[in-house]
Amino acid sequence: MNWTCLLGFHKWNRNACSVCGKTRVSGQTDYPKDDDGDVLRLLAKHGADMSRTMDIDFQIAVPDEKSGVSIAELATERGYKTTLYQDEESGEWTCECTKSMLATYDTVTLGQKELNQIAQPYNGKCDGWGSCGNT
Repeated sequence: MNWTCLLGFHKWNRNACSVCGKTRVSGQTDYPKDDDGDVLRLLAKHGADMSRTMDIDFQIAVPDEKSGVSIAELATERGYKTTLYQDEESGEWTCECTKSMLATYDTVTLGQKELNQIAQPYNGKCDGWGSCGNT
């Protein structure tokens, strides 16, 4: 079975990457069976070193640019790097909030909770997260 690494250019063949030789984490990681747990399992499966920090990108759906700017300012004060953008096709606004952290179930769920608390007064909502890993 072949796997593509999170960066998109490494190819996994069995348990090692054919480009860099890095060995995939073997065994199943114990995460809850929900969306957050699924993403964490996927990161580990594709070779992310879960004992090292990685950039986690949280997506906040925002109703408009003004709300997005306010949310971005508050998130920046809490240590997030922020980017505000509008989807060209749908016109929807997103504030991406990135922070380097250990990718654990607790850290990603607490990050979402923190960002929801920031976004709620502006009718924004954390709409998921992702990472390119750290390989």
